Amino acid sequence: MKFFPFIFLSVAIFISCQNETKVVKNTTAPVNDLLPTKAIVNSEVEIINENFPEWTSGFDSTSLKALTEKVLESKTELFEAMVYYDQKTETKADINFVKELMSSGNSIGIKSFYFIEDWFYNQSENKFTKEIISWSPVQLFYKESDNQEENKIAKRLLFDVRTGFTSLPGKKIASDVMYGVTFSDELMNYKGFNYADAIKTILEPALSGKSFALDFSTSDTIPAKDVKFHLGFTVDSIEVINPTTEDYEFQIIERPFFYEDIKTLIFVEDWYLDESSMAIRKEVKYIAPVRHEQKQYEDGEIEEVKKITIKIKVN
Repeated sequence: MKFFPFIFLSVAIFISCQNETKVVKNTTAPVNDLLPTKAIVNSEVEIINENFPEWTSGFDSTSLKALTEKVLESKTELFEAMVYYDQKTETKADINFVKELMSSGNSIGIKSFYFIEDWFYNQSENKFTKEIISWSPVQLFYKESDNQEENKIAKRLLFDVRTGFTSLPGKKIASDVMYGVTFSDELMNYKGFNYADAIKTILEPALSGKSFALDFSTSDTIPAKDVKFHLGFTVDSIEVINPTTEDYEFQIIERPFFYEDIKTLIFVEDWYLDESSMAIRKEVKYIAPVRHEQKQYEDGEIEEVKKITIKIKVN
């Protein structure tokens, strides 16, 4: 059976689940204010984010490897991995070949999990739900080249676990898992909704005081009237000349924030595993918006700066 050798040279990738053993299929979809139908998102949860080390996953490489091996030894039906939701294949994964890849000399190890999920947000209840369509362990390995000195580190999905949505409590396998999902048209990691509209929907309760906004670092409560300032809203005063009196006056200038500038959401979650089906359930606890801003230096160089100041308590 042919293995599905997807290789990833970019930083971010994601995935999810769908199986049958003791898995509760969600026949009644939760209320979703993010969009009319489905919100499919691909995301990768890494052990260490080298660009943002403070965004830790709550896992270590030993835990990821142990869970991967546990799945391989289980009776769970595994499939060749899909990168995108519409690439689904019914071809079974070659378990022996996967084991060979994991034990090969060019393997660096399992450093992340990739998820494909359906997102739901009920604004009136401030409830955020992720229904995992499939999940996959991501292997880091040295990609061979003619010049051994130019070998590059690459990524590949080993297999898909498609257990689908489970409402079973399961065993807690990680607490306060924290990772960011950046909406990227280039990576095409979201489908079926406008990310700016979705972020607006998620933030509206905090802006109106219907949900709690907390300082990201200290967890101190932020008053609803101040939330907009943490999202980029500014008020400045400039000195101008009154054309009638020719006197100097101060004029107040308000600069709004734009939801389009919030391109990343950080999630803080507890993860649970149904060991009978290997279905993972994510319990979302906090969502933190991240603003992407352009900073220009005196020499004309432009750098993208990411700012995170608040987190929203959900569920």
